[in-house]
Amino acid sequence: MGYGVVALIDSQGDPGAVQQVLLIRGLLSPLGHAAWTGIICAVLWGQRAKFGRIAFNLKVIGAFCLAVFLHTAWNIVSLLGSFTSVAYIGMAVVGGISLGALLLLYRQARRIPAVPVGLEGLIALAPQELLPEAVPVVIDSSAD
Repeated sequence: MGYGVVALIDSQGDPGAVQQVLLIRGLLSPLGHAAWTGIICAVLWGQRAKFGRIAFNLKVIGAFCLAVFLHTAWNIVSLLGSFTSVAYIGMAVVGGISLGALLLLYRQARRIPAVPVGLEGLIALAPQELLPEAVPVVIDSSAD
């Protein structure tokens, strides 16, 4: 809504300008914050699947930096264009790059074999110092 207020002030009170800004930003929003969050999550989960634990390594830091860069580019384009078609085209371009990066990273993450997610797999992934002395794991195959 902050951009709506700015559009209202810039347009000297024209509610049509506010509606246009909110509509276009709403349509483009999946290409922004959702894609940037997805980029980071795809790398985080891909690294977790690869190493069997949560890993904060250069790939994760790189994904975070990429998301910050794309968000900064989005903001710069939207501020320089001041709610004109140039800004919206620029936001669509940055959004397209964001979505493309997300899809690429998602495909890479899916190629990594998954870590088992059953109870025994979760217990095996847990840090040993957090587990009690003996954790009984009972698997009842007759429950099917």
